[in-house]
Amino acid sequence: MFSVREFRDFDLMLKLAETGPLKSPALAGELGLDEYGSVIGRRLGWMRHYGMLERKDSGEWLLTDAGGRVIHARKRARLLQELNELPEEELIEVMAQVMARYQRGQPMIATMMRREFIFGTRRA
Repeated sequence: MFSVREFRDFDLMLKLAETGPLKSPALAGELGLDEYGSVIGRRLGWMRHYGMLERKDSGEWLLTDAGGRVIHARKRARLLQELNELPEEELIEVMAQVMARYQRGQPMIATMMRREFIFGTRRA
């Protein structure tokens, strides 16, 4: 429960952006799950390690400035439409460009990209 294969980092971050700072059990409750906080707390701890979240002395989790910038970034509708319309064969080159950005980008963003790929390629 609460693994990167079950919940996207981005979705956990969106929930914290929506609710404001929360302790682990309260965040689990917001996601519709009953949990004492230890499992989700470990997950949030990893997200803190990667620079997405921080934890107050009171035990509440919140977005870092960098995490907030990721959440509030706007989608470029035209670009998304173009990607949707590309033939599948052309997506190989798109993936190559994404991987180039992954390799030379900011560590937190690279981590989020890698974890998003893990989430998206999980077995159904």
